[in-house]
Amino acid sequence: MKRLYQKGLTTTLGGNISVRCNNNVFITQSQTDKCRIKSKQVGKITINSNYLNSKNNLSMETPMHIEIYKARPDINAIIHAHPVFLSFFTIYNKELNCNLISESKAVLNKAIYAKYALMGTTKLAKIVAQASKKGNFIILKNHGVIALATNLLSAFDIIEIAENTAKLNLLNNFFGNTTELTKPQIDEINKLMRFE
Repeated sequence: MKRLYQKGLTTTLGGNISVRCNNNVFITQSQTDKCRIKSKQVGKITINSNYLNSKNNLSMETPMHIEIYKARPDINAIIHAHPVFLSFFTIYNKELNCNLISESKAVLNKAIYAKYALMGTTKLAKIVAQASKKGNFIILKNHGVIALATNLLSAFDIIEIAENTAKLNLLNNFFGNTTELTKPQIDEINKLMRFE
C-alpha cells in the first residue's frame, strides 16, 4: 500500500488491497493513511463470513474482494486503486489499447470493463466478480481499477504497467503516427503467455 502511494498510484485514503491465505482474507482497513499504514491496520475476515465485524473497520470494498475470491479460486491477491491516467479510462468512451507495446500485451492482455455501481455495495461486488472471470485487469466505470494475481507483487506489477499503458494511449491519441503490435506479433505473445 505504501508503494502504491509513493508511486502516485493511489490517494491518501483511496484504494484497498487484500491477500487470501487459505480461508482467511487480510484486507486494509477503511479510512487509513496509505502513506503511513501499519500492520495493525490490516483487518482479517474468513472468506465465507456473512458478517463483517464493524470494530475491525474493514475497507468498504471488502464484499467486492470476497466475491472476487469466491469467483476466482486461482488468485490470492487483489489491488484496487485509482491511478490518475487509468482513472481517465474509467470515464473515457474509448477502450484502453493494450497492443501498443509487448509488455502491456504480455502482462495485461486486455482490459476487462465492469459497469458502474455504487462503491461498497453488494451490486458492485457481484458485477466485478463476474468481470473477474474474464481477466486479471478490470476497469470499473467511473470508479477505478482492479488487479488480480497469485501474489501482491504481481498485482502491483499489473497496476503499474496498466498506468504506463494509459499514459502511452493518451500520448498516442495526442501525437499519432505510431506503430502498434502486428497480428503475428500479438499471436506470438498470446502463445507465449498462454492467453489462447
